[in-house]
Amino acid sequence: MRLYLTGPITGKTAGRIRNWRKQVRAHFEAQIDIVDPSESEYNASLSHLTRETASKALKRLQHGQFVVARSKSLIKECDIVLANFLEDGGRTSIGSVAEIAWANALSKTIIIVREPKGNPHDHAMLNGMATQICDTLEDALEQIAEMAGLKAPLVKTAAG
Repeated sequence: MRLYLTGPITGKTAGRIRNWRKQVRAHFEAQIDIVDPSESEYNASLSHLTRETASKALKRLQHGQFVVARSKSLIKECDIVLANFLEDGGRTSIGSVAEIAWANALSKTIIIVREPKGNPHDHAMLNGMATQICDTLEDALEQIAEMAGLKAPLVKTAAG
């Protein structure tokens, strides 16, 4: 089974981008193939808020074209897309929404994690594309483990 990870990047710190992804890897250890595009070069800057030279704008466009092609290809090869929108800061993740739409077009399983109220990703179209919506990352990981046929929790929590 292959699991694709998506979530907000623009305007986020490296820790915010990577910490939950590390948690997913640790939870599944080597039992599920994790596909994480944030392991490659990404642009978390708020470029749209600054004035760009023509060469910087072209470089950003080319990077965007690369990211689109790469993401489509990776999603095509995955079984499940996990979108983590917890603590999104009230800002919609356009890239993640596009990835969910591609996954939906490819009939992939889509699991969205977000707060039950107040999250801008609580939208009728996203909800309609989701196979499962979870309030916590832990709930999403349990759902994925069940879908993958993994029986017991793979990593025990401090309480467990």
